[in-house]
Amino acid sequence: MSKQPMSSDKIVVLQLYLAHLSTLRAGVFSSKAMEENAAWRIFFIHTAKIYM
Repeated sequence: MSKQPMSSDKIVVLQLYLAHLSTLRAGVFSSKAMEENAAWRIFFIHTAKIYM
């Protein structure tokens, strides 16, 4: 069984997501981080539907 290679777009999205997780961990308790978290979550839900 051969796995389908990941598209470069999907890799970029994963890298963005990992970078986001590390910044979120650093600033979880600020309200700005909470707002950004909501925006990122919406973005990644939509992006996941497109790419996955």
